[in-house]
Amino acid sequence: MISRLNLNSSMRHIACAFVATSMVFVGSTLSLQAKKPVTKTLSLEIGSYNTRHCSGMDNKVMTKRTAGVLRKMNVPYIAVQEMDSCTMRCGDFNQMEILGRELGMVPTYSRTIPLQGGAYGVGLLSKAVPISIKRYSLPGTEEVRTLVCCEFNDFVFASTHLTLTQNDRMASLPILIKAAQEYNKPFVIAGDWNDKPSSEFIKLLKQSFTIVSRTDVNTFPADKPNQCIDYIAVYTGLEGQLNPDKKAFKKKFGKQSRLQKITVDSSNASVIAEPAASDHRPIQASFTLNLEYDK
Repeated sequence: MISRLNLNSSMRHIACAFVATSMVFVGSTLSLQAKKPVTKTLSLEIGSYNTRHCSGMDNKVMTKRTAGVLRKMNVPYIAVQEMDSCTMRCGDFNQMEILGRELGMVPTYSRTIPLQGGAYGVGLLSKAVPISIKRYSLPGTEEVRTLVCCEFNDFVFASTHLTLTQNDRMASLPILIKAAQEYNKPFVIAGDWNDKPSSEFIKLLKQSFTIVSRTDVNTFPADKPNQCIDYIAVYTGLEGQLNPDKKAFKKKFGKQSRLQKITVDSSNASVIAEPAASDHRPIQASFTLNLEYDK
């Protein structure tokens, strides 16, 4: 017969074991909860326009006409290509500064080649002042090309005008990806890429980027468009590409949570029916991104 003392002692052992097991279970649950990714959404409105140095199909340079087209787009971030700065053909004016003043936006310029006493290149217009600006040289057999990246609080916006040469476009892609990997933020790129949606370059680019602009509507030439060569895209190749080890990440980004995954939740895009102000039609897209961070 078991004594009452032994029974009580046994019950205490069982109770202690249960509490210990429960604590382990609770601790494990809390640990799993701590590792659950943090998610948030980011909504953006982006435009892009190859302005042809503000020279329309009538070959008249009218910067204010270009500003009028951009104003109607009514988006806070616009990539522009083929912009002149103080060239003879444009009356020795800095076109980016004029557009910025007309639209109440911050102009960022990146020259590609010297031209007629001034420069020719690409740029960005933004309602916000960039936190940082980086420029990258891109290959171009017929002329030097450039990529300009403006970092803002929530994302990075880049503008480029890619080369006419297929091999150079292919050689540009690793540079675009490397630029995107320099940030722990969503990376949006826009511009005239001089290639069709069915091209090998665009197919390869789509392995790392999600295109959010229309690819079923042509953008060039402006009066009778028969090609789609202007794009807006988001870098979504983070998984497996932007996955540095913890030490490298902390050294580069400090104590920030790591952006692990981006998906495009929704997109509303259009090609604007502007047939005269440039030889390209402007494009724009409004879209929402789902962002996933680690703890």
